Amino acid sequence: MPDSVRKAVIALWVTIALSAVAALIDRLTGQLTDGMFLFYLIIYALTCIIPYKVSNGSNAARFVFLILFVFSILAWIGGPEDMEQPKWSTIVGYLIAGVDVFIIYWLFKFESKSWFNVT
Repeated sequence: MPDSVRKAVIALWVTIALSAVAALIDRLTGQLTDGMFLFYLIIYALTCIIPYKVSNGSNAARFVFLILFVFSILAWIGGPEDMEQPKWSTIVGYLIAGVDVFIIYWLFKFESKSWFNVT
């Protein structure tokens, strides 16, 4: 596994863990209902598939990550402004958006190409 892919996989796991911790803090402070907290955890659990598949050389997984990133940024920009967002999830979301840019860079570097069997 190229170093760039290894960094991306580690960063993906860290961002998922940080998101889950932020959701837990928001739940404990009463900013998330039980139902929303459970929904967040299900989403994070499904997201765990991406670093797993990337670490196994799945080219589709890196494109799925890229597409999810683009859609999440568009939803974030175009979402309702009057909707109250959980404090810690929002703060961590800003941090993760920056990290995601690096993850995309690492996943699509030239040296990563051979790991994903792209010719």
